[in-house]
Amino acid sequence: MIFASRFPKSSIPDRDLSAFVLADAGDHPDRPAMIDAVSGRRLSYGDLLAQVDRFAGGLAELGVGKGDVVAILLPNLPEYPVVFLGIARVGAASTTLNPAYTAREIAAQLADSEAGVVVTTPESLDKARAASGPGVRLVVLGEASGEAIGFGALLGAGGPAPTVDIDPAEDLAALPYSSGTTGLPKGVMLTHRNLVANAVQCGPFYTGPGDVVLAVAPFFHIMGMAVTMIGGLCRGATLVTMPRFDFEQCLRAIQDHGVTSTVVAPPVTVALAKHPLVDSYDLSSLRLLTSGGAPLGAGVQQACAERLGCRTARGGG
Repeated sequence: MIFASRFPKSSIPDRDLSAFVLADAGDHPDRPAMIDAVSGRRLSYGDLLAQVDRFAGGLAELGVGKGDVVAILLPNLPEYPVVFLGIARVGAASTTLNPAYTAREIAAQLADSEAGVVVTTPESLDKARAASGPGVRLVVLGEASGEAIGFGALLGAGGPAPTVDIDPAEDLAALPYSSGTTGLPKGVMLTHRNLVANAVQCGPFYTGPGDVVLAVAPFFHIMGMAVTMIGGLCRGATLVTMPRFDFEQCLRAIQDHGVTSTVVAPPVTVALAKHPLVDSYDLSSLRLLTSGGAPLGAGVQQACAERLGCRTARGGG
């Protein structure tokens, strides 16, 4: 049996990823693009546009260019899309890693992906250093440390992003790795067009202009990367990031920032349906809660919808 979508047919722009995501950023430069739920740090769309360009320029100064791979070992932070889109802007591909990985796991992915640069935090710098082979450059958020280049210094040192001839249908933008449940983790080769198409198709996960999205799904995973980060920023949404999941902090972020939409794993939906803490917070701003990544029972979905008074949905792919 053939099932036809109830949504309009998607038109996929023939653009590189960075240009697609930031196409309208100049129209609302003062709108917050990223807000850190813990510290309150903000990055406006104007800041995002400028920093992506400068980070791409800094990478070019390091010798990174088309066909290269840069590893991202970061939690969900406001800097994440600067790094991810800056890598794409210079024609390289991002290979994204779970910050909870051991040095051995990091080393295996770095070697397999042939990453030449690793961008990380001070907390993960020792692991990244131990996992990196000869010639791998380290970039750390914050101040320089040993041989690691400071993120701010790289932003300030580079010139404008170079002009790179990118074929969206052929050139890689991301190289995330599979979970390895049926064998060794494998690099998944995603082109600029793959990610642009996915972002366009993510329209049903958003409610419209002015969306504020809780970015709890990790950006190193395809759900957080494609649905929340890319899918949200290309629509001008404000993303509220959490570097690590904490349920009460999640509830507080929804209340304090007026979150309208979020995409979460099923256990979070179960908690929202059943946990007593939910009654202590005002979650009335939430208009759409989507669950993905694993199956979710219809009963839990309905219970969550009734408790929160918002639409709930399930997605997968």
